[in-house]
Amino acid sequence: MNRKFSIIGTFCIILSATTSCGLSSNNNKITYPDYPLTPNDKDSWEYLKNEDGSVDEWELEWYVNDSAFSWNTYGSDRVSEVIKEKTGVKIKFTAPVTDDNQKLSTLISGNKLPDIISVQCWYNQCSQLASQGYLYPLDGFIERWAPSFNDKIETIKTMIDWILNNLGQNVPLHFSSFFPAYKMKNIEPTSYSTLEAIHNIAKDMGINYVYVGNVRNNIYQNTYCKKCGNVLIKRDSYIILENNIKIKDNSCPNCNTVCDGYF
Repeated sequence: MNRKFSIIGTFCIILSATTSCGLSSNNNKITYPDYPLTPNDKDSWEYLKNEDGSVDEWELEWYVNDSAFSWNTYGSDRVSEVIKEKTGVKIKFTAPVTDDNQKLSTLISGNKLPDIISVQCWYNQCSQLASQGYLYPLDGFIERWAPSFNDKIETIKTMIDWILNNLGQNVPLHFSSFFPAYKMKNIEPTSYSTLEAIHNIAKDMGINYVYVGNVRNNIYQNTYCKKCGNVLIKRDSYIILENNIKIKDNSCPNCNTVCDGYF
């Protein structure tokens, strides 16, 4: 059980935005399980290996609170293969068919939560879950079970801090997925989940327009209103599917906040 909880903690840190990794008591106090801490000498999943170097196979249930979510290639693409090879984990993804809010409310009220829940930051349930004690802070997981993750994100935080101080919070910031090709085919592609985590770091630090690129069908290629979160420009790669910005003053049709840039 402690090995499973450790890897769940790692997935929460690296792969999700706002995550519930189990059910704690319904109050504001978070109590972490008393499992051994992970040293800082290697990544957390390295400690899941048996003495012969193998890893036990097990299934992790992950609910993504977004009806638009889809990972159709999971199980056959290289990212999911690496996850299975390194951790032994097979992820069972589920998502609501239509009403995101209703499905999550049903899960909470039924008191039967999956191993991981991903909730976008603009959903009302984020504050509800946090206030009721359902969420473990990511910083707590990093400190206890994935301290090496700090080494990876500090460089990105330093870059974002420089951008804020020298260019401002309204300069668009793009994170593109690396894809192995030519003489670098031995390097693993950047996973969407890693890009999502980096995206959220930049948003939390104050960058208003953060994008994820070189990944198809992702919600972070769109332009959102910096105040209300309304979709201003919806994209599919280089194709603009919707342009909802008011031409007269480049503002959001929902809250009238000006979208920075030239259109």
